[in-house]
Amino acid sequence: MQYSQIINAYIETHQDELLEMLGRFCAIPSVAAGRSAANAPFGNPCRQVLNEALRTCEAYGFETLDDEGYAGHAQIGSGEELIGVMAHLDVVPAGDGWASDPFRLDIRGGKAYARGAVDNKGPAAATIYAMHVLKVAGVPLKRRIRVILGCNEENGMDDLEHYFAGQEMPLWGFTPDAEFPVINCEKHIFHARLTREVGEMGDVLYIQAGERFNVVPEKATAVIRREWTRDELDRITQYAQQNGIRIETGERSLTVYGVAAHASHPALGINAASHLLTLICSLGITGDGAGAEAMQYLCESVGFETDGRSLGMACADEESGPLTCNFGILRYDTKNLTACFDMRCPVTVEPDVLRRNMRDAAERGGFEMSVDHFDEGILVSEDKELIKVLLETYEEETGKEAHVVSIGGGTYARQMRNRAVAFGPCFPGDVDMCHQRDEYIGVENLVSLCKMIAQALLKLAA
Repeated sequence: MQYSQIINAYIETHQDELLEMLGRFCAIPSVAAGRSAANAPFGNPCRQVLNEALRTCEAYGFETLDDEGYAGHAQIGSGEELIGVMAHLDVVPAGDGWASDPFRLDIRGGKAYARGAVDNKGPAAATIYAMHVLKVAGVPLKRRIRVILGCNEENGMDDLEHYFAGQEMPLWGFTPDAEFPVINCEKHIFHARLTREVGEMGDVLYIQAGERFNVVPEKATAVIRREWTRDELDRITQYAQQNGIRIETGERSLTVYGVAAHASHPALGINAASHLLTLICSLGITGDGAGAEAMQYLCESVGFETDGRSLGMACADEESGPLTCNFGILRYDTKNLTACFDMRCPVTVEPDVLRRNMRDAAERGGFEMSVDHFDEGILVSEDKELIKVLLETYEEETGKEAHVVSIGGGTYARQMRNRAVAFGPCFPGDVDMCHQRDEYIGVENLVSLCKMIAQALLKLAA
């Protein structure tokens, strides 16, 4: 029997072991936070999940390394050249309203539910298990294989920046943190913060919407200095009914509930910040000063758009498609009004043009613009050995024609510029559950992912 058949058969008959590993990883609420110890730069939960993953790899007989808690790796095989698979163990906050505990793997209806199940603990577990199967099958390797496990992908990727500053750069690599067949192009990622000092804002005391640039806000709250009038309460109720959303009111507060989604696909979510902004402006409770002017500007130039058109940011190219814009955070604290945006921008558009256009948009509304983060995109040629192998693997395992595609998401492939691409875990036609409530990965899809990772590593390293 060929190695490829042995590998697939073993994964099929031992999938419970893979799911058990995923359950252990998902049980740790590894949302990155501030440093909690010398070897925990992203807080205790991230430290704990890295420990658990490295212990698992050691139990399988892999060589391991802990990069001061920023990341870790586990390796099999020998040879001068190295193949790397990058996955991350940190997750975004779970949010509210889950049907089950987000930090306990719940398998029902052929799906494995938990925060991180698909983004990215499921793929991390699949990679570890694929390497284990290669080892069990006794595959002779001419190149080393290394899984690289990061702990801060969701908040800037400085984990792998730290890692690669001191560790070997693989010859080729991929990250199962996007979509199939093969992602060879990733857009620029541009995080812009708009701030304006507005002082008092009529009856509005406080606004808080969204937690991170890269997540469509699912909750937005405003507090006012007086009780709501009956007319205002009726208008709030009417707004909720007209827009099909849930709004809760207190004596002096209101909370709008939307649907979270990843910033690379903002149209898949329901933006609670946009609804709160629109509702507050329509109620006329912002007074007539700088705050009212700034809020109205945001209503007109942002609103519910996800292409940045009214901000003057809309653009597109053949390689990566159109710009997307996520209105990720809205804050007011009785002094400053802040709006934060995550834009995924066409890879051929010059970064300086994007920065200039956003600065112009800010100035039109009386805001100051600062760049919180700008990560240039990548475009890897289709003639590379890596891409040919991954396309071939996908076609063999699925029976479907493979091709390269572009995404707005930012993956670890950027940390191995021109040497890495994204490969899975989501199949064409899948619902994108990344960053959403009730996140899940299909059990069959997880098994298929594990097989494809193993088969790709077999071709690249054996």
